[in-house]
This record gives sequence, C-alpha cells and structure tokens, in this order.
Amino acid sequence: MDGDELLLETPAAGNEGGDGGGAGAGDDLDLGLEETGEGGTLKEGEEPGEGELREGEEPGEKQPEEKQDDKEEPQLKEFHGMVSAKLRSIIKDAPELAQVFKKYPAVQARFERIARREAALSEVWPTIAEAQQMRDEFPNGQADVQELRNEAKEIVELDNAFDTPGEEGDYPGHEQLIKNFVDRDKTAAIALFKRLPIEWAKVDKESYNDVMRQVVAATFQSRNIPDFINRTIADAKKADNLELEEFATTLFNWVDGFFKEKPKPSEEEQRLARDRAQLAKDRQKDSRDSQQRFHATFRSESMKLQTDIIKSHKVIQKLMTIKSVPQEKKDAIVNGIRSAMEKFLSKSPSFMNKLRPAYQKQNLQETTALQKNAWSQAWLLNRMVRMVLQKEVPQMVSSNREAVRRRAGAPVRSAAPANKPGEKRDAAPTRPYQKDGRWYKPDGRPFTSAEILAGKHEQ
Repeated sequence: MDGDELLLETPAAGNEGGDGGGAGAGDDLDLGLEETGEGGTLKEGEEPGEGELREGEEPGEKQPEEKQDDKEEPQLKEFHGMVSAKLRSIIKDAPELAQVFKKYPAVQARFERIARREAALSEVWPTIAEAQQMRDEFPNGQADVQELRNEAKEIVELDNAFDTPGEEGDYPGHEQLIKNFVDRDKTAAIALFKRLPIEWAKVDKESYNDVMRQVVAATFQSRNIPDFINRTIADAKKADNLELEEFATTLFNWVDGFFKEKPKPSEEEQRLARDRAQLAKDRQKDSRDSQQRFHATFRSESMKLQTDIIKSHKVIQKLMTIKSVPQEKKDAIVNGIRSAMEKFLSKSPSFMNKLRPAYQKQNLQETTALQKNAWSQAWLLNRMVRMVLQKEVPQMVSSNREAVRRRAGAPVRSAAPANKPGEKRDAAPTRPYQKDGRWYKPDGRPFTSAEILAGKHEQ
C-alpha cells in the first residue's frame, strides 16, 4: 500500500492467531472510509494482500440465501475497512483462504459480518469479564441505567435545594426540601425535626438562642402571658401584697426579655463589623480573581494536553504528513475530535465527580492527571477519531478531486460502468475506474483514502 494510507489502531480483544474475527490490539487497520461493500475476493493469480477483497465475482457454487440473522446493525458500517485490512493480513498467513473465499463469497461476507461485530463489541468492551460485570450490575440493561440516572438526578436536585442561596441571603429551596421529607416519610421527618434543636444548640448556640427567643416570645404573646402578669401586678398593688407584687414584677421582666431585640452594637463593635465585612469582600474578590486566573491556566493546559494526545494517535500522525490536506483542515479535524471527546466525557458522572472537586480546589496537577487518564483511553480515542474522519474525509476527497481537475484543466471523467454480480468485464481497464462508490486502479486494487486525497485516481 501507499505510504500515505491512513491506518487506525483498534483495541479489540484477541490476537493474530486466535479464533475471533476482530482485530487484535495493536493491529494497523485501514479506516475504510471509501468502502461501501462488504468485502469480496482476490483476483485470479493475485498475490494475497495486494488487492482489495471485492464481492461480485462468479461463485463456484450456489450459496445459501442470506438469513435474517445475517443482517447487521448500522453501527457496524464504520468497521468495514478495518475488517477488510484484517482479512488481508490473515490471507497473507493462509493464502489458501483466498481461493476458498473466491469459491464461497457468501461465506466470506458472513465471516466479515461476524468480524465487524466482534471488532465493534471488543472496542466497547475490551474483555468479556468487564461486559459480564456490567450485566451483573445492570441485569435489565438500559432500563437499570436510566433508573440509576433518575435517582442521581433526584439527589442532585436535593443538593441544589439545600446549597443554593437566594438573593436575600435565605435559602428558598429549603421549603421544598422539608416538604419532600414529609411526603417521603412523615414519621421520619418529625423525628428529624425533634432532633434538630438539640444538634443546632451544639453547633451554633448564638443563632439557636436568637431564634428560640422569638419562638418563646410568640408563644407568650399568643397566650396573653404579658397581659396576665400585668393584671397580677395591679391586683397585688390594690391588695397591698408587696411580696406578690415583687414576684409578678420579676416574672414580667423575665418574660419581657424575650420580646426585646438584641441590643445594638457599640461604635467599636460596629467598626469591627465593617472591617470584617470589608475583609471578607476583599477576600471574595481575591478568590474570584484567583479562580479566573486558574480557569484560564486550566483551560490552556487542558487544551494543550488534549491536543497532544489526539495528535499522538497514529491516524492523526499520518494525516499530518499528507501535504494535499490544508493545515486549516487538519487543525479543524483535531479540534473536532477534541470537542467530541470533551462533550462525551462531560456526561460521565465518575469522571466529572473527580474533576469538579479538583477544579474547585484549583489543583492543576490533579486535574491534568485525571484528564490524561480519561483522554488516553484507546477505545474512546479511536472511536472519536473514526467518528470525525467518517464525516470529514469524504468532503476532503470531493474537494481535492475538484482541485486536481481544475489544475489539470481536464474534463470531468465519468466512472467506468460497474459490473453486475456474476458479469465479467469484456476488457481489462486501462485507467482508474469507479465501482460502488469506490475508486479502483486498472489492476483492480482499490485506491487508499490518502491516494484519493492526493488526486492519484485522476492521473
């Protein structure tokens, strides 16, 4: 193959000599972005591995019709190229397979479908043990996951209701929070409310006393206690009962103390309060400025780390060497992969629950380590690279094709008519031709994505 061909490494389970149909970890696999078929056979007399496997050759025997089970999921389409490359590699080790597949093309097609499914599953679940563990944790699959998400959402809503202050400094969500407690379990809620004053007095006695003073005062007022004591004092004076008068007066002063507001602070206390408020305001501003500086550094370092990880991928490294692709397009592809990865990981509770506290603590070293581990997952990076290139490469091929034609001043060349299944070409082609949406060389070998980008199919 040409040195400019884009290759993709996939972390599929298994190894070269195993019985699985997917690619082993570390295998170099063709992206297959131009491929539309499911594979095929090698040409007669062709060395194994030199040509693309193609369907449509005359079978030696009539093959069984495709079963319903053979229909594959649309998500497997992106694995066509890598499985074809894997199959070429296998045929190099066992050349006799080329003749077997030529004789039984339906068997080859079925083999490739199995291989594509195995490669896709292996990318999502690197090991059977991991997949089994997830199934054990979520026996009902997505239904269990959705239920867990709903529970997590409720917890987040409770946290927000508890933590979020209002504009007046109060916490408006607390009212709904208390109602939720009562609706959920009234007995438990009442037990909690009874326990709260005891623990409150231990945590902050000053605020406890201030609130309870107002509660007692409201209770006395609702029972007309101050009026009752005043009448008692008046009756004692009329009866000239000095002892009762003194007792009632003492009692009134004690009750009246619950109605009195806290004494106003002295000038010195007010000055100290102003100084503390200004100090708190300055600290808040410094904290806000510090957070903004950290965010700028965090964003800059994160983007550099993420971009470096993406550019270290073998496919992107190969892409960067293709001169026919403008640098702006290369940068756009890298940024597209980075954005897709960032959006994907932002939905991961386990990742965000670790990253968020580290970010809030302004721990750049920890945030960097967390991102490096997450972004370096081979299966995830491969998926994002392939997803973005599946969208970008066809557009680049089309644009490059038109550019080559304009430079050469050549008329638009129509594609050679495609053969029907079982139909042989009358004469060997003398120039590149297109079949089923893919360009082939005169000898039947397919052009790689890189060759098409370079305009070699137009020469």
